[in-house]
Amino acid sequence: MAPKGLFTGGGGISKLAASHVNPPQLKKGAEQYPGWRQDMIVQAGILDIGDVFSGGGVLPDINKPQTALLEQGFSYAAIRKTYLAWNFLSAALTTETDKAILRRCTNPREALRQLDAAYLPETQGAQQQLFREFQQYQTPRKENPVASLNKLMGMAIMMQQGGGATVNDQFVFARLIDSLPNPEYEVTKQTLSVVQPLTRDILVQQLSTRFNLLTEEWRKEGEKGSGGEQAYIAGDGTGKGRQAGGGRGSKSNGRGSKKKAGTDDRVDHRRCFRCNHRGHRKPDCTTKEEDFLEQCDTCSGFGHNSEKCATPTEEACMAVVEHANFAVVSFEEQYDRAEELCKMDPSWEKLTEDEKEAKVQEVVTESF
Repeated sequence: MAPKGLFTGGGGISKLAASHVNPPQLKKGAEQYPGWRQDMIVQAGILDIGDVFSGGGVLPDINKPQTALLEQGFSYAAIRKTYLAWNFLSAALTTETDKAILRRCTNPREALRQLDAAYLPETQGAQQQLFREFQQYQTPRKENPVASLNKLMGMAIMMQQGGGATVNDQFVFARLIDSLPNPEYEVTKQTLSVVQPLTRDILVQQLSTRFNLLTEEWRKEGEKGSGGEQAYIAGDGTGKGRQAGGGRGSKSNGRGSKKKAGTDDRVDHRRCFRCNHRGHRKPDCTTKEEDFLEQCDTCSGFGHNSEKCATPTEEACMAVVEHANFAVVSFEEQYDRAEELCKMDPSWEKLTEDEKEAKVQEVVTESF
């Protein structure tokens, strides 16, 4: 048994963590850092090394040999996960400045904190904006809800590490359930709302089962689910689809149409995870780096940056959620109750839409 206070490594490393991965690249410093950090934490969680960056306990010193670390009481799993997290973070850093920060540290968690100190905005406004994104997040109709769960968990970790709201797992689960689209997940939401206790395994199982059924329905309708590997499930397993009824050329007056039999002329709407352009997948990408499509950190749209983003910025309200055993009130319920209270004010109808939104957010923060 490892001495008290040491990082244990949890359940070890999954098969996925042993495979080759391409972590998100940090190239633009402070401008890119918040979005990059969130993506990095999410991907680290998928690879079972998220606890190295955000967990507790003392981490092994990567500068010491394995034999010395074993003598100190660290397990093989803890040492392997720490080395994997170190290599993962090292591969994500591209500038000499960032690599110099990494070389000064003894473990990946310390390195991430040093990068936070260099780049992460410590203003209250940044934390408020992050909490607002968490509060208003909606799972896209054709995205795997498990991917949305990882995004929300990443936001929760960033809020906690940035000194903002402390959000427990049950609160994140409730936020995810609220964000699921209707009517596709209406029954699933009702089922999950009565499960006690609700664990991550149960949540992932229920959501994955429902998403797979929906993906099959979309496939039969000639549509495709979006997001990662689900693009393969919705097609024929190779990313190549075939439009219903497109296998044969039609005939008119005894002659075939101009469209050749078996030809699929549909526009490829898949987006490449490397260059952000549509029409191909990452393994087939040949786009030059200077032609990469920029992604906005404010609205997550493509083709512009946050400085040119047309999305209106609004002041967000902060709320602190302490760890406790209490019934979770969903964001939708909080918002609806607050809005009803605000409508009782005679001056409500005279307010602009932005003023109404700010008023409701203020009541949510003060009352819940």
